[in-house]
Amino acid sequence: MCTVVVAGPICGCEHRYSVLMDLFNATNGARWRNNSGWGTLAPCTTNWKGVTCTPMNVSSDSSSSFWYDVTAIDLGNNKLSGTLPRSLVNLTNLVILSLGVNSITGSLPAEWSEFGHLVELYLHSNTLSGTLPDAWGLESSATGGGNLSTTLKTLYLSSNSLSGSIPASWGPSLLVTLQYFFAQTNYLSGTIPDTLTGAGMNMLQIYLSSNLLSGNLPSSWKNMAQVTSIGVAGNRLNGTLPPSWGLGMKQLESLTLSSGSISGTLPAEWGEMVSLASLYLDANSMTGSLPASWGGMTSLALLYLHYNQLTGSLPMEWGALQNLTVASLNGNAFTGGLPSSWGNMISLNTLYLYSNNLTGSLPPSWAQMPSLSSLSMYSNSLRGTIPAEWGQLKKIHSIYLNMNCLYGAIPGNFSTLPLNPGGLRLCNTNVTGGGGSKLASCAGVDNPSVWPAYCSIVPQLHHTKTQTVSPPSQTSSYTSSSTRSSTRSMTTSQQHRFTLTPTVPVDSTESLPDNATTSWSPSQSYVTCAALLTTSILRDSVALSPVTSQLPTQGNIGAAEVAVLTQQQRQIITSEILISANPLGRSLLMRAPWIAMNMTLGLFPWNAMSRFSVANVTLADSRRSATTVLPLAWLVEVPHHHPLGDAATDTDKSTVDLAWFVIFAAPPSGSGGGWLGFDTPVMTDKTLQLRVTLTCDGAPAVTVAVNIPAPGSLPSLVGEVKAAVGYSQIVSVIAGGASSERCRCCSRWRCGGLRSETM
Repeated sequence: MCTVVVAGPICGCEHRYSVLMDLFNATNGARWRNNSGWGTLAPCTTNWKGVTCTPMNVSSDSSSSFWYDVTAIDLGNNKLSGTLPRSLVNLTNLVILSLGVNSITGSLPAEWSEFGHLVELYLHSNTLSGTLPDAWGLESSATGGGNLSTTLKTLYLSSNSLSGSIPASWGPSLLVTLQYFFAQTNYLSGTIPDTLTGAGMNMLQIYLSSNLLSGNLPSSWKNMAQVTSIGVAGNRLNGTLPPSWGLGMKQLESLTLSSGSISGTLPAEWGEMVSLASLYLDANSMTGSLPASWGGMTSLALLYLHYNQLTGSLPMEWGALQNLTVASLNGNAFTGGLPSSWGNMISLNTLYLYSNNLTGSLPPSWAQMPSLSSLSMYSNSLRGTIPAEWGQLKKIHSIYLNMNCLYGAIPGNFSTLPLNPGGLRLCNTNVTGGGGSKLASCAGVDNPSVWPAYCSIVPQLHHTKTQTVSPPSQTSSYTSSSTRSSTRSMTTSQQHRFTLTPTVPVDSTESLPDNATTSWSPSQSYVTCAALLTTSILRDSVALSPVTSQLPTQGNIGAAEVAVLTQQQRQIITSEILISANPLGRSLLMRAPWIAMNMTLGLFPWNAMSRFSVANVTLADSRRSATTVLPLAWLVEVPHHHPLGDAATDTDKSTVDLAWFVIFAAPPSGSGGGWLGFDTPVMTDKTLQLRVTLTCDGAPAVTVAVNIPAPGSLPSLVGEVKAAVGYSQIVSVIAGGASSERCRCCSRWRCGGLRSETM
């Protein structure tokens, strides 16, 4: 608060000449920036700079000869120096004294407690020192008079060198009427006295920031029901945030508590502060999560919570903060994903979420923030691609996504965004594409196209996925609902693609009748795309995993036998992965079963598995002059999300990609004898080699050569002797009944289509 003072002639106030000249002389009036009129003897024709002489109420006492008096002095920012004269207290009708923004030194005169009508006192931005006078809070001073403590409403003492504690005497009287108390940027110490907080019922604004105050935040401030602004940042205050503030300070509009030692959690009760427009709690030691109830602070425009120790997820309820313009949440330990509901923050201009532990993908719904200008989310674990919808952010000037687990291409429509030069930062991601001058240079960044190390962390997963499926069409895709369990259960959406021709993807979607059940036990995953990480890491990550339960059904295979390969050992050579499968019996191979492989891919970069595909499977056949490309009877690609296992919570939607390809390869055609041919000597050891080509982003990434031993057998034992110890095989059925019988003539189990053959 600052009242405008209108200066004019001091005609009628000549009796105050000596007091005014005391001020002039004590503050080096000759060197003021403007000292016009001061010292002249023509008070009725000359204005005195900054002095207001006002006619007073005519006294009923006819003996009174002073009908005018000095009511205001405004010499702010006028190059005053020197000290404050004690004699100013003789201006008994002075209402406003403004001497701020000068170079006045010395202490605050205790005698000024005798001002009888002073309402506004501005002494800020000087070089005043010493302590706050106890006498200013007394109803009668040591000299026997004074009413300053009962009249003063505005006191500006900020930006000086005042020290000591806030006098306890100020509470019961001075601060009863005081409404504006500014004492920030001094050297005040000690605690905030209870008498101050208990008596401040009429306080509207109190600023004590940048001092040396210590102790707890007083819960009794809840009694300041009319307070609109509080600033106590940059002190040594500790303790916790009083929940009671949220219940009593209904008119509070601005609260600044930055740069202290405040700990504890954010009170849910503060969600009741419906008038709060700006909240500064940054650079403290706050812990715990963001209260969902704070979504009720509908007036909130500025929120600064950076550099604390806050954890947990970002509340989706905060999407209701439609007046929020700045949210600074960086430098904490937030986890989980980015709430899509935050796209409803229509006023949000600046959002800082960098240097946290956020995961998940970038929400397309954030394109609905029409005012967003600056978005900074670097140094997290965000994954996936940049949504093309973000090309609708028509006021965006900077997007900082560097140091995240992102991949894919820069959306083409980003070329129309009003980004500043270098306003798009994507260093240390695997996002590709041209950005022109809008793309920030990565000069000086080590390995700018390499993900942060934490993008390579793969959690241990132990869970089962159960889903209900029906046999799809030969070239179709569908979306299913699946339930997975680890230490908890959650329902999510997963997309599977089934195709007979891998080179021709199909995007149609069909419903899922409840007529078949499939259980999967996924393997742990350790692979990445060759375009994202090195080929050697990719090769090290491919494996054949056991099928621990029934395979999915598919109509065109019918009741045919399916031999499921399992891995015996793996060897990495220069250009491919060489996997040795466990042997298959000769008699089985002669019957030409389908061969199935559960090829699992371990994934280091999250959310990149959809970029991998199986291009083809070929048979290196010695009977033919060229390699045979085998038809894929059914390819099951499972490249999408699974929950994060034990670390997940019911509200944590974070996922990590796993992938496995269940490949069903048809036997070669054109000659009899199944996979080996009738002309293959039965006593000769044979090895089949199936070569699987994996592509990434449509380009060949790695070849997996699977060697399948087919040991030779003595003719007398053909069809009668079980495979040697160490040889194992899993033969599964695609469709069949539940009946089983034991053949009397041979050692053979028969369960529908499930057969365990001897050699």
